[in-house]
Amino acid sequence: MSYGNLIVIPFIVAIFIFTFFVFHEGLLSMADTNNNNRNIIIQRYDNLRDTEIEITGGYITGNYSESQGRTKLNIYVNVSNTGKTKIRDFSKIDVICIYVINKTQPPPERIGLYVGKKWVPYYATSTGEDYWKIEEFYSDYVNPGIWDPRESIKMRIYLEDAIDTKPLDVFKFAWVHITTPNGVSTSAYIIGNVDLA
Repeated sequence: MSYGNLIVIPFIVAIFIFTFFVFHEGLLSMADTNNNNRNIIIQRYDNLRDTEIEITGGYITGNYSESQGRTKLNIYVNVSNTGKTKIRDFSKIDVICIYVINKTQPPPERIGLYVGKKWVPYYATSTGEDYWKIEEFYSDYVNPGIWDPRESIKMRIYLEDAIDTKPLDVFKFAWVHITTPNGVSTSAYIIGNVDLA
């Protein structure tokens, strides 16, 4: 037996052992990553399953601006958090409005039903543009400013240039769709026949 084999055999065994440990660590790391990803997916599913909101009522007001010749709409919606999840990030809540107006004023080409649709952004303070904000929290005894389970909010949806009409036009209804940051949504019709004069 030569001395060359005595040097090469331990070297090959060392490479084999090193390769085994690298492969073993790679498998453990991959299994750990898969487990973490599975836990994240389960947590998101649980959060989604535990989130539920419901529109419980609402009403519409409007005022006609003589100087601008436009009617501005305020759609007030009462929404209850009927799930188990706290909702904190109001800027990530999507609000979409579709509203129908019965135009009764000239010019004649504008008489009839008018449908408007808007995605409305959240603003904590009033601005001069379309926005929605929380007017009031109901039963907000725990965690003020956070929409906890079993709490309700009064949401104001303000549409600055909603309708290019005269004040005698009659509001028919609005459809309001609200989606939470994790994708749970609710929608309802707010029915009116409110004279905007």
